Amino acid sequence: MLDGYQASHQPISYYGHLLKGEAVGKYDWDYEALRIMRWINDTQSYKGLFVGDRHGDNTDLTSGESPWQVLQRKFGIHVQTNPPEYTNHKDRRDALSELLDNLDFADTPGALAVLDAVQNNRFPEPKRGSQPTQEIRRPIHDWTSHFTTALEYMAVYLASRMGGNVSGVKSHKAVHSDWLKPKKHWASGRRGLPHPTGYRREGAFAW
Repeated sequence: MLDGYQASHQPISYYGHLLKGEAVGKYDWDYEALRIMRWINDTQSYKGLFVGDRHGDNTDLTSGESPWQVLQRKFGIHVQTNPPEYTNHKDRRDALSELLDNLDFADTPGALAVLDAVQNNRFPEPKRGSQPTQEIRRPIHDWTSHFTTALEYMAVYLASRMGGNVSGVKSHKAVHSDWLKPKKHWASGRRGLPHPTGYRREGAFAW
């Protein structure tokens, strides 16, 4: 995991410019956005593969376009989505659990923010003295959710295309590329991780 960025209440074009590394003057870019765009340009990550939530395919009733269609038309960004049968939370959690066994996190602000989110992603605790009547299937929706979900979708995409059984992934192993590692130390993805844990929208990105 090399880096990450998240924002909220921005139009889809904001994220398109960000993913292309274009700091256009029409938006008020924060420090992290400018930092990540410099990194995108330095590494030419705008040429990479983009994987996203299937909800991005939903058409906006006002414009007649989905967010992913806007990214394709205006920025040349084609977002890959996972098959609908592989998008339930259990599949995503299982795929991420397998990926984390072989995933390192770079010592960059974004990558460490993703690691912090995954480490702190939790299921709700039953109230003391209560008797749950059904299984708790989803974690708490809080500050950890968006980075964790972004990483889950990438994990499912990788597993489903590398011979892994997405439901209880068995065979996928992440590939380590030493030349991608920065000189600073890397944080282990295995350390302390919990197991199975309109156009203005939230965006979370992990590279």
